[in-house]
Formats: sequence, C-alpha cells, structure tokens
Amino acid sequence: MDILGIGNILLDIFCFSDEECALPLGLHPNSTSHVTPERLNEMLLGVQNPLYIAGGSVPNSLKAAGMLGMDCQCIGCTGMDEAEDDQWARIIRQDLSSTGIALSFEKRNRPTGRCLVLYMPGQMKTIACAPGCAPTLRPEQIQPETVSRARVVHIDGHLLRNKDVIDKTVNICRACSIPVSIDLCAPSIAHCHASEIMEIIRHQRCIIFANTDESRALAVRLAELLPAPAKQQGTDPEELVYAWLAVHSETAPVFVRKQGPEGATVWSGSQRITTQGEPVSDPLDDTAAGDIFAGVWLSGFLDGKTERECIENADRAARATLSVPGSRIESELLRNANHT
Repeated sequence: MDILGIGNILLDIFCFSDEECALPLGLHPNSTSHVTPERLNEMLLGVQNPLYIAGGSVPNSLKAAGMLGMDCQCIGCTGMDEAEDDQWARIIRQDLSSTGIALSFEKRNRPTGRCLVLYMPGQMKTIACAPGCAPTLRPEQIQPETVSRARVVHIDGHLLRNKDVIDKTVNICRACSIPVSIDLCAPSIAHCHASEIMEIIRHQRCIIFANTDESRALAVRLAELLPAPAKQQGTDPEELVYAWLAVHSETAPVFVRKQGPEGATVWSGSQRITTQGEPVSDPLDDTAAGDIFAGVWLSGFLDGKTERECIENADRAARATLSVPGSRIESELLRNANHT
C-alpha cells in the first residue's frame, strides 16, 4: 500500500444557484454553519439540482493519489439505516471505489456526515455542515497490520482532537518508521494542537500541509516551543520556525504552505522552495483544491520526485480542480497537471 488515509468521511452536496438561496434556508450568505443531520435534511428539500460527491479532506486527497496510480486505503466511519449503509454512505462508497481506493469504514447508528455547499450570484458561498458520525473513529479501527503496510499515513487534522486515535496511529508509524502526513484543515486546530504536532515532529518524519491562515497560526504557537537560542526578535514566525526545525530536527520535517492563487511554499531541510501561482479567472469551486494539492504532492513524494517537482505539480493540479465541483476532477485532467 502506498498511502493509508485516516479521517472524516463526508458527502459534499453542491448547489449552484442563479439566485440568493441561503436566507430562505435559514443560512447567512458567505458563512459556515454546523447543523444537525435533521436540519440538513430539511434544507435539502429546498435545494435545486444538488450534486453529490464524496468528500472530506483525506478522501479527496486519496482520490487524486489513486488517479495517479497510488495504492490507497481509507479508514473512517459512515452511517447506516437498519444495519445497511444509509443512502449517503452508498454514494460515498461508489465514488471512492471508482478511483480504486480500498475502504475500511465502520458503520455507525448515526447519519453519514454531509456538507452542503451553496454557490450564489456575486461570488457568494455558504456552507452548512452536519458531521454526523464522521468524527467517531475508534482506536480499534487502527490496526498495526494495516498501518505497517503503508509507505505514508495521511491524517485529517481534525483527528488531532481524538487523542486516542492519534496516539495509536503515531505510535505504530513510529515503530515502523513510516512518515506521517497531516493536513491541518483549520486555523483553530493549528492553534490548539501545536504542542501535539511538535511532539510528532520530534520523534518521526512528518509532512505538514497548511493553508496560509493555518500555517501562520501553527508557526506562532510553535515559536513559543522552540529553545531560546532559536528565537530571533522580529523574525517572521514561519521563516523562523519552519527553517529552524527543518535544519535542526533529526526527523527532517517538511512544511508545505498552500497559498491558493499565490502558489505554494515548502520548507525541507535547508531548502525553501516557492511557486508563484497563477490566478484562475471565474473559478467554479475551491472546496477540494487544497486536498487535491496534498494528494498530488504525496504521490510525487512517493514517486521520488524532487520537492520542486512535487510542489509545482500539486499547484497545477489544485488550479485544475477549481474548474470542477469538489473533487470531481477527471483523471486525464489530473495527469496532465502532473506531467513532470
């Protein structure tokens, strides 16, 4: 197995509307809300022509890696209805299986996690998320014989809230010398779990993916944990922390900052590599762009590409994803972006 992914399993539901539709559904334009599964069911009654696409940070990344020929497996939780997959889980299984991902999902007596994404005129975007059973992973789902077969383990940053699952996963990876990849997913995760991330970095090879806000939040908190000689007054936190850890840590961590239309930056060893990026006019959807970036970057990493090749290919793939809803990118389009 090339990549084992562990994380929240969600069904992304997209609606592209010609009129403002958030307020009639009880939502605020340009906002993100957490709602109950029952409330989301009510909202869906007012949604016209929804598109259903398997989502969640880790599944999106594995889709990209699978389309590039990586052997991938995904661990997570989906809902059930009378002992069988609920209707949402069936869509997810069909979508992910079509890209060759092996699925290790436990069924829960709760609805499958879903995320409604509304696009309206004026570039307005509103999200309503009902996590359902997605965050209910158990340590027993993390089996040493499965983890030990992976070349890299890719983790949803939200799992840092699940200490038992994270500790078991990291300990197995450490014992087997398997690199751990973490996509931070939210600035609040970077802020609240910096000490756990530092502990992982200290003891094993780790790749951290973060967008601009997440990267800044993580660097500020990690700077507080560095030894006094490493701290320099007035130095940019990211340049200080990432460069210092990349050089002084025996585990050689890699930090990848996803900057959207401004490209990306990677700190690896003594290297700091950047891409300039190319803004995309009239993008359709950016929901999965950062996840696709991570999946393509990890594929290049496992294929032995240079850091520059990894970051340039990942950046092109992320831009290509902006033309499709969620992670519904065609394999040919993805392979064209990954052409080095």
